[in-house]
Amino acid sequence: MRRIIYYVAISSDGFIEDSNKSSDKFIHEPSIVDYYLNDLKNFDTTIMGSSFSRT
Repeated sequence: MRRIIYYVAISSDGFIEDSNKSSDKFIHEPSIVDYYLNDLKNFDTTIMGSSFSRT
């Protein structure tokens, strides 16, 4: 049986976005983004919420 890993990026107050659906307060420093993208390479399947791809 394969493992399921719950991996979520949240702010220090425990939210993914603010009440305006903005992630502007999320830290977008290159080192953190690179760390996240590198972690994703270890997964063969990724499920993301529908609002992730909406602009």
